[in-house]
Amino acid sequence: MKLDISIEMEKGNLNSTSFSYKDYNEYGFRFNEQDYILAVKDEDFPDKNIILILHRKGQMIEDIDEYDMGSKVFIVRDRNSPDILSLGERFYVNQLLKISLGNVVYNNGCEDNPNYPRVKTFHSNLSEIVNNEIIEIFEGKINEAKSSFDPKEAILKPLLSEKYMGFNSCFFITENNKTMKGPFVVKKKDSEEQFVIRKSEYMQFGEYNMNDNSFIAFSANDIERKIFIPGVNDLPSPNTIDFISDEDLLKEFEGKIKRSSNDYNIDILNSFIDFIQKNTTGISVTAHSKRNERLLALIDAGKSEILSNIDFIKHLPEMKSVKDEINLLSEKNAAKCGNY
Repeated sequence: MKLDISIEMEKGNLNSTSFSYKDYNEYGFRFNEQDYILAVKDEDFPDKNIILILHRKGQMIEDIDEYDMGSKVFIVRDRNSPDILSLGERFYVNQLLKISLGNVVYNNGCEDNPNYPRVKTFHSNLSEIVNNEIIEIFEGKINEAKSSFDPKEAILKPLLSEKYMGFNSCFFITENNKTMKGPFVVKKKDSEEQFVIRKSEYMQFGEYNMNDNSFIAFSANDIERKIFIPGVNDLPSPNTIDFISDEDLLKEFEGKIKRSSNDYNIDILNSFIDFIQKNTTGISVTAHSKRNERLLALIDAGKSEILSNIDFIKHLPEMKSVKDEINLLSEKNAAKCGNY
């Protein structure tokens, strides 16, 4: 079998080969954790069917031969495994899953009804995606100030709530389909029902360019989706980016002040502001200079509800250089906008 992967990694154009159950079942073939079919739970028949995505064997992936197998698999209850939850109970709609046990066989029911899937397998042959072996790339908007994420596809929100929130399953976020940031994990939901996210330590955090070999694109349940498979896809070296909420930025500042042995002396505060100003001047744009610009703006806005336990808010008017710095930053931003 020729195992070359095409440049455009999209379902229907993954490889010069394709997978058919007919080529394997006569040899007593059985799926396993290194050789499996990736699928998605069907929205139309969530208790009965799964949608076929691709076949993976180690670092090789290939399309499903839909002429032989169709596009879906009918899931049959395995009476010998009564303790394993059914498809409808175990998986959420749009959840990625895999057939990693047993095999798939011809479904005689499709002869009576051509709308039935052509192949079937036992529900006990299904398993979840674990240990970030497949990482999804969600499209949506990031609000760094709140460390929140709003997915473009609202229908995927229940999946994020149930299978990502509070777990170590990570994902990337793309806002423009040209670059992706991450990886992230979901911590919780905020009062506005937005997903609060944080950096994942699973792999290097940053902003990655999205090239043809960095992800696999497919459509399922009328949703366009993208996934990154470690060991199959290749990512370029990321651009280093900062990611910190306003609250954590202020807490970081609070920690610097608390560590001062002068009990928040105004001279120490002014020295700190001088340090920030030195790091925000010049044409170099770094993560630290961006943090400092944000910090100056937050201090000037007087986020006293967050820093109420620190007795330096009353000294802010004495930091006369702060307002001048904020005005200067505003003028710089206005000038940048005017150049576009």
